[in-house]
Amino acid sequence: MHVVDIGDRISLVQIERHKVKISDKKYVSQLLDFVDSDKAIISVPMENGRIIPLSIGTKYEACFVTGKGLYKCDCEIIDRFKDGNMFQMLIKFLNSFEKYQRREYFRLEMLMAFKFRLIPPEEELLIMKISQNNFASDIEKQKYLNTLDSIQRKWNRANCIDISGGGMRFTAETERTREEKLVIDISLDVGNKKENLEIPAHIIEFRKLTGNAMGYEYRIKFTEISREDREKIIRFIFEEERRRRRKEKNM
Repeated sequence: MHVVDIGDRISLVQIERHKVKISDKKYVSQLLDFVDSDKAIISVPMENGRIIPLSIGTKYEACFVTGKGLYKCDCEIIDRFKDGNMFQMLIKFLNSFEKYQRREYFRLEMLMAFKFRLIPPEEELLIMKISQNNFASDIEKQKYLNTLDSIQRKWNRANCIDISGGGMRFTAETERTREEKLVIDISLDVGNKKENLEIPAHIIEFRKLTGNAMGYEYRIKFTEISREDREKIIRFIFEEERRRRRKEKNM
């Protein structure tokens, strides 16, 4: 009996021998049917409205988003075909399903606006000074507080590309400075309630966008995030996946 079900969303990342990832490129698919105990039919991934025909014989690490959590296994593409108007693939499971460890997070492709601000070294020095509370007068202390408040009001607009319990990827017109720390301010619908989160993060990498796109793309890792906030993000991802599956079934 499988721990995954028909309709579950799948994220595919290509691997080669010894389970080494070829790249971080993810292809989104969906489980359509089981053929037998070690084979299943899944949808051919699409990107920007175009079909992505994965090659027969290639191997992928598959992450299944289920109602019971995240499960993964390795699989191989063994056939491609068309059933009516739907392009499908036959895959073979190469090992047993394993539940994701806590340190691993499913990354959901999600386009939404939010804001962020960089944390300059000056801010950390001000916070340290204020926490020591060693001022000559209340007027001096207030000057430090006013300066800190001014820094913390400098927010930038951004657009999320994808998000997970461990970090996110986004685009912004703001050019990255030497500071690599930031705070994001994001609003998520969790359990029919709007949750506003402010989360410290660290810039892992960034790149300037080319072509018609303007601005920069950032990849960040959440740091010093509370367990409660991380669980809210993970719950939001599961609920959004369920909403998408229900919408696809009703189409």
